[in-house]
Amino acid sequence: MCRSRTDLCGFWAMRSTTSSRPSTGRRSRRAAALVGVAVFAYALSVAPVWAVPTPFASILVAPEVPGAVWDPGSVVVDPLGAIAVVDSGNDRVRLLAADGTLLADLGSSGSGPDELIDPQNAAFGPDGYIYVADSGNGRVQVYQPDGDHVRSMPASNSLSMPTGVTVDSAGNVYVTERGAHRVAKLNASGVVVARWGTQGAGALQFNNPRGIVVDASNRLFIADTTNQRIQALHSVTGSYLGEWGYYTSAGNTLSRYIAPVGVSLTSGGDVLVTDMGMHRIERCPPTPRPPAASLPALEVWGGPPASSETSKLASPRGAALTAGGTLYVADSGNSRISRNVSGVWQQPWLGYGSEPGRLKGPTAVAVDATGVIIADTANHRLAFFDGDGGFRSIVGTFGAGPGQFKSPGGVVVHADGDILVADTANNRIQRLAPDGSFVASIGADVLSAPRGLAFTADGILLVADSGSDRIARFAEDGTLLGWYGSSGSGTGQFNGPTDVSVDPSGGLWVADRDNQRIQKLDAATGAFRFSVGTFGIGNGEFIAPEGVSALPDGSVLVADTGNTRLQHLGPDGSFVQIAGARAVSPWVPHAPTDVATSPDGRSWVCERDGALARMVVRDPDAPTTQLVGLPAGPVAANVELSLAASDAFSGVRGSYYSLDGQFPLNYVGPFTVSKEGTTVVGYYSLDRAGNREAEQTATVVIDTTPPRGTFVAAAGSAWVSTRTVSIEASIDAAFEMRVGVGSDMSDWVPFSETTSVVLPDSDGLHTVRVEYRDALRNTLPLSKPVGLDRVGPGAPPASSSTHPIGQIVRKGTTAAFSWSAPVDTSGIKGYSYVLDRVATTTPDTVIDAAGTTFQASGLTGGAWYFHVTSVDVAGNWGATRHVPIRLTSVPSISAPTAVLVSTNGSSATYRVTGIVRPLQPSTAMRVVAVRLESGRWVPRVRATAAVTSAGTASRYRGMITLGTGQWRLRAYRPYDGIFEPAWGPYGTTIDLR
Repeated sequence: MCRSRTDLCGFWAMRSTTSSRPSTGRRSRRAAALVGVAVFAYALSVAPVWAVPTPFASILVAPEVPGAVWDPGSVVVDPLGAIAVVDSGNDRVRLLAADGTLLADLGSSGSGPDELIDPQNAAFGPDGYIYVADSGNGRVQVYQPDGDHVRSMPASNSLSMPTGVTVDSAGNVYVTERGAHRVAKLNASGVVVARWGTQGAGALQFNNPRGIVVDASNRLFIADTTNQRIQALHSVTGSYLGEWGYYTSAGNTLSRYIAPVGVSLTSGGDVLVTDMGMHRIERCPPTPRPPAASLPALEVWGGPPASSETSKLASPRGAALTAGGTLYVADSGNSRISRNVSGVWQQPWLGYGSEPGRLKGPTAVAVDATGVIIADTANHRLAFFDGDGGFRSIVGTFGAGPGQFKSPGGVVVHADGDILVADTANNRIQRLAPDGSFVASIGADVLSAPRGLAFTADGILLVADSGSDRIARFAEDGTLLGWYGSSGSGTGQFNGPTDVSVDPSGGLWVADRDNQRIQKLDAATGAFRFSVGTFGIGNGEFIAPEGVSALPDGSVLVADTGNTRLQHLGPDGSFVQIAGARAVSPWVPHAPTDVATSPDGRSWVCERDGALARMVVRDPDAPTTQLVGLPAGPVAANVELSLAASDAFSGVRGSYYSLDGQFPLNYVGPFTVSKEGTTVVGYYSLDRAGNREAEQTATVVIDTTPPRGTFVAAAGSAWVSTRTVSIEASIDAAFEMRVGVGSDMSDWVPFSETTSVVLPDSDGLHTVRVEYRDALRNTLPLSKPVGLDRVGPGAPPASSSTHPIGQIVRKGTTAAFSWSAPVDTSGIKGYSYVLDRVATTTPDTVIDAAGTTFQASGLTGGAWYFHVTSVDVAGNWGATRHVPIRLTSVPSISAPTAVLVSTNGSSATYRVTGIVRPLQPSTAMRVVAVRLESGRWVPRVRATAAVTSAGTASRYRGMITLGTGQWRLRAYRPYDGIFEPAWGPYGTTIDLR
């Protein structure tokens, strides 16, 4: 209904404190009032197009610390004292310090990479991470303590309603799959490595298993809920170890549990069992028993007998006991965390309450120019909050006197600022001044459980009188003007009407709660126009709708209380969209009971189970995201990118990115693209209305491949004789180049296939360096050694076997020469030589690249000159050596003959005949013995004897020692020890075998 003070409804400007920066996956809250604000952005200038629904958004801009959990699923404590509360109804995990200070929120509602749907349990791992059983998404979500998402496991999201989770010291994760009645084991990488159990009631069978915990002895304790027992398995083998829960008494088998849902370990190793059905917590020894064996509890907390407000546990779902003796209970039915310190119950955390700023079962909401007014029903008062959600004051106490209330269920603000309150259990309407002081009582004699209130255009007050099943009409002075409707289910009849709202066209919308429908009448006459809805969960169907509010465009928002959602209907009652349901929105109202709308399109939703009120506005547009840091073209280094998202209405809920089409990742800060080649970056954002931006893509090309190719220095020469060295290159994709020698490099210049470099002014080896780079500055460094040698070699020295200069050769027409290499820096490349009759010829053509000998034949007698020079590798010619030679004729002489005289064992006596006078008397006569070896006569023994001093002997006699074998003797006579001797014939064969 429309409840404000300007014109018919007034105008109340809510100041948003949200930021449009990308979500970090965590939400910090400041400690203040319990009013959640949810914005539903709406452009008044745009006519509604019902075929294209505009999503609703919910933004909590006020603190949530008081009353900010709904249906908590479990609570766990890490060794350092941090407390993780699984806020199942809000699809998140709240991380608290030991004193209750909120540290971070993990996750938000949805199926994105870091989001949760109906989380049920959590566990601290040995790595310090928090593991969350994300039941609605079929996976385990892993978060850092600061709220950053780490990973999801398994990657396929293939778990069946994971409900309990625990982690052992090795990082293995154990999950109860309630949907498949089994236990799954995942390794530290998130891969399912084992599954144990089937549905049933026997050993190693389960029926809706929920909580699970592993101890240091490799024992898994599982809350086998529907089987009303705790089962124990071995965490390595999965074998059944025992159970407890049933026991035998007086011959009867009894169950000690009704619905055991949670298990945890104490610091001493005992097992805490949370029995949701018995509303209590038990501490049991970790001793599995055979079926039906008794296992007495060591300690019990809660249960039906508890009487104090703080100690009443309602359907608890999990508990944790610290080493210091503090018990934390996920008190689900009370939507709070109950605490017991050393046996004494303390003030609960995160739940309903009566302290100023906290609400209990709020039912109605109104807005005025100064803030928000909430009918704090279970606290029997009104609560006032400012535009930022900060608590201002409370008005009223429990009672029936003026200014007192019993379960107030409706509130509206008059144009003059007065506040009208449906004092439901007192069966009256109270009128208060803007300061909260009592003004008047209306309808006490005619009303029965009045709820929703609204004003018509002419100031008539309409009241949904739920006890009499009709709509009351009052004048400005409180006079009853009449009634619309009667009890029943026909057109224009009502069954428990709870709210009314008047639209700009004069239509009266009525939340006909127990008829599971919305009716529209004429506000001035009460004439029936149409009815919308039946019982159900589909579109346009309702379960106990309690609130209705007309929007400025004539459409309406319906608080579909039993379905925990809002429905948006067109002016004709046609279904437009669901708002605030888990499947379509990132926020879920907790039993919405009332809606109040101002002319600017903002609607306040009162949530009874959530103990808060929200503001929602319609958001027509998806957010926009920019990719920051994208290079204009290919680059040669890693690229750091960031996302900048904005949303003009509801604000950005989260941004996401993917690389090459992989699973989107939650954007928490700059990310790096490092893959060589092309990477396609996808990115988009969601706003708080659930609008998803169409995915955008961008391409990043990283090319770190340097140019390819080679270069040639000095035309391939290893040595040069001048300092300027040419460079020729064949390089693929080169853009720039620079050259140098050693560490001295030139500046970068445009690439050229040819260039040159100047060597230092010192002979020896130098390193010529070139670097080529492409347009991305990928660099190809190359180098080659190049020697500088500017001094030619000396003349080739004669070797020891070379004829002395001026040698007279006595061998007819043949002459031989030899020499050695001269010393040179770069080394000798080759030799040039010539034999002629000129004394000073200088050869200049390389004839032999390696040889150091030369032999000439066919020479005639007389003077000759052998000239030899060299050229080094650098191309320097050296000095020339000139060798004069004189050739003379050689006289003919006869060869001696060796004749065998006798043999004696291995000795042979011979004589030599045919001796003539030698050219030189000192030249010795020689005899050689040859032996037959492998068909060849091989010289083996040589005997030498000088001829007579006069050199006139004509024969010579001597002895030679031979070995075994076949021998022959042969005599020869050298002329001068250089040229070939004159050989005699072979003698007779000597057989010494």
